Amino acid sequence: MYGYVCDFPSNLLKDHERVITLPHLGASTAEAEDNCAIMVAEQVKDFLTNGNIRYSVNFPDVAPRREQPIVWSVANIPTCRTCSA
Repeated sequence: MYGYVCDFPSNLLKDHERVITLPHLGASTAEAEDNCAIMVAEQVKDFLTNGNIRYSVNFPDVAPRREQPIVWSVANIPTCRTCSA
């Protein structure tokens, strides 16, 4: 092997003559950050609406069959005596 190319060089490798270091470009532009935020919002909405899980790092894609849509109910009741921990 002639050389090594990486985007996360260690201090030992960054000045080595046979190492080519490149910047890591993952979501580093304003447009990429906006696109990631939109994608996350769409995935959360899809999960809450349909129960679908997509692109999870440590969980398989899931698209359950549904006869009816999922309905979520959230209540914030600060004076609820039976709700206290």
